[in-house]
Amino acid sequence: MFQLRRGVGRTARVSTRDVSRARPYATATRPTEAKSSQSSRPSETDEKISDRLGKGLIASSFIGLGALGWGAYTLYQHRNKPYDAVMSLYREWEAGRVQPSYLPIQGTDEIRLLVLEPGQGTDPIRCNLKHVSLSDGPKYEALSYVWGDPDTLGYIRCGERKVRIGEELFKALVSLREPDRQRVLWADALCINQTDGKEKGKQVQIMGDIYASSQHVLVWLGKVNRRTEGAFEALAEVDAYLKRTVAEYRQDSYAWVAKRHSNPPNLSPRELAKLYEFDWSSIFTLLKHRWPRRVWTLQEIKKAPRAIMILGRQSIPAWDFFRPLLYVMTALQNLEMVAHFSDSGASIEQIQSFSRAGFDSLIGYRETPLLGIVAANATFRGATNPRDRIYAFRSISNDHDWTDWEILPDYEASVEEVYSRFARWNMLRKKRLAYLGYAGLPDQHEVSRVGDFPSWVADWTRVLRVNQYHILAAMNEPYKAGSGLEPALFWIPNQPRLLHIKGRVVDAISELAVTRVDLLEYYARTMKAGGREYRLSEWQRMVAALVPDGKLVTMGLLDAQQAVAKYGTVKGPMHMLVDVVWMENCRAIASKGTDTVSPARFEAFWRTMIRNRTVMGLETPPVSFGETFQTYLHFLRRVRDGKECPPSLPGSVVARYEAMPPNRASQPQLSFLSTPAKSPKAAVDETELEIRRLMHKYWGGVLYKHFCSTAKGNLGWVPRRAEPGDLICVLDGASVPYVIRPRLEQGVHNKFSFAYWSRRLSGYLVPSQVAEKDPEYILVGECYVHGLMESEALARTDLKSQFFTFS
Repeated sequence: MFQLRRGVGRTARVSTRDVSRARPYATATRPTEAKSSQSSRPSETDEKISDRLGKGLIASSFIGLGALGWGAYTLYQHRNKPYDAVMSLYREWEAGRVQPSYLPIQGTDEIRLLVLEPGQGTDPIRCNLKHVSLSDGPKYEALSYVWGDPDTLGYIRCGERKVRIGEELFKALVSLREPDRQRVLWADALCINQTDGKEKGKQVQIMGDIYASSQHVLVWLGKVNRRTEGAFEALAEVDAYLKRTVAEYRQDSYAWVAKRHSNPPNLSPRELAKLYEFDWSSIFTLLKHRWPRRVWTLQEIKKAPRAIMILGRQSIPAWDFFRPLLYVMTALQNLEMVAHFSDSGASIEQIQSFSRAGFDSLIGYRETPLLGIVAANATFRGATNPRDRIYAFRSISNDHDWTDWEILPDYEASVEEVYSRFARWNMLRKKRLAYLGYAGLPDQHEVSRVGDFPSWVADWTRVLRVNQYHILAAMNEPYKAGSGLEPALFWIPNQPRLLHIKGRVVDAISELAVTRVDLLEYYARTMKAGGREYRLSEWQRMVAALVPDGKLVTMGLLDAQQAVAKYGTVKGPMHMLVDVVWMENCRAIASKGTDTVSPARFEAFWRTMIRNRTVMGLETPPVSFGETFQTYLHFLRRVRDGKECPPSLPGSVVARYEAMPPNRASQPQLSFLSTPAKSPKAAVDETELEIRRLMHKYWGGVLYKHFCSTAKGNLGWVPRRAEPGDLICVLDGASVPYVIRPRLEQGVHNKFSFAYWSRRLSGYLVPSQVAEKDPEYILVGECYVHGLMESEALARTDLKSQFFTFS
């Protein structure tokens, strides 16, 4: 199917002057012969040589100028890296100068404990380190906290040395020390030699045992301030109220927690009004703390035999902290209380992160596969060291043992190598091709900050939206695109960036619709302009073509602008622009530009729109769901024609844009963005409202995806970085198809890049010596193609099976 472009060989030519230099003992030319040769015209061969040399000089000059320009741009783009490198070296040198005097750890279960000396007030903090073995059952408390800003420091006396520690740990030690007795703690920043990569790796291997063997885990939430001092007291009051009024809440068990997580309770208006009377402002202010959004804290709370939440010198058991919070948050699915107490500054994501931590805490310890837990926390939790996005979850996963060397903590390996080992462990050892659902080209064009990854290796610092709503391979009821075959793949150590997987090409992308995220960005910029039409300038388009970092966003805005110009004759409210324009674009692709479609085509359309699964991904929806989808389409048509003026959905992204203060610049608004003065329908139809909520749950999973049609007439969803002409393949053993792109034909560069033109020009100057080899492919990402998800491709005999080399 694909052919390599071979370079044409050229015979090297040497001028007479070069030959004479190469032959120092050649016979001298007679004077008369030399005069005659000087007066003669150059031969035709010499003219050709001069012409070729001149063209080569011009081409080389262009290449040199292009290299200088591209190098200058690259240096500007990464201008902070030299500073970061210098600061990193300085911090390593400084850390070795102001850290405790560590004795080496000998045993496999040996750890250091921090003995905190008594003190109070402004007394300096004094402590000592002692070595113990976990098998001896030492008594200590483990500290769970956030390291905080590395440049904000405090100083303590550890043994005979003055030691520098982070400010958060310093504040915690000040609050936790007793006035009249010692307190034995375990805190990773002091009990592990952070400058010794080998020791750090060995201690991380047993960190789950360290927390599980403690008497209890102290969760440090910071010092008390004016806005958080009433948070613990308010939670205690909410807890007492719910115990008086809710019978199941009084049950001191985990059963109701899991039940209410999937089936939220219904609060009456009276109960809701009573709950609003409590001091939720201080609670929400406390919930802005970063503790539940760090990777290590999940292990620390799940392994804890008992956890205590600490705020300054206040304390409350974790059960009494999370239980009322989780009950109220599950009852209020749309989180209206966040808007009700907006002065706290807490966002929905911050509230949800504490709710997730509370659910993990209350249901107790539960082991899950490592890939699942890494993926589930990639979006919500951050890490100072990118390696910890994998290592922090080893102790709470159950699908590995000591023989799985690929995932053993190794802080001396590069981040690229750590992530590549994790990829190979999942696919080569576990035969888990679902891993590829998290790999591929990123949704954004930014350059990775931690490594240069092959397309089949997931960069966990950039993976977005990784639950069953967004990752097809993570569906609760999995697809079966290639599941009827055993995975066939191999990796060669001397070619570490290549992975070979067996599969077959089944289709190609034909036409793409605009993505919802691009329409939302266009809508946001229009709102910021006070409702005036947002348009890209010619300068922005040119920059987008030349600068890779800005191309995806700018070209996405261009797609949105074109879609609005084509489908944006909306007479309804402005907040419906995204839904109406996007659905009209998808519908036009499905119907091939016509207003009518056959029943079979319409069924393929609505099943593709919801990816042929229920919202939770548990089963295939019944045929009757087509009527619900038809009702939704009729609703959008009435909105488009100005026959209905619905409010925005509470808690949606559009609703948050509407809350922004308007820009009152005096420029005319677009007709399709204006809201009618009178609503033809004053009352809110609850049925339509429920359908809209249901559909928006589906649309959240395709926020970064293109609706598409294929060369063979199928409909589907493809990644944001997909392009028309990309291939769709089914890999042996994979549950979903994948979009791939031949690297030798198209590569990661486009015709506006320096790499593209340097390759083209070098082909004219230097003979090609590249031997023919198998083509390499870029993994763009997973996709949904209706008609290929249930092993249909495996039954076809006209499809050629082959090994794809991914790089």
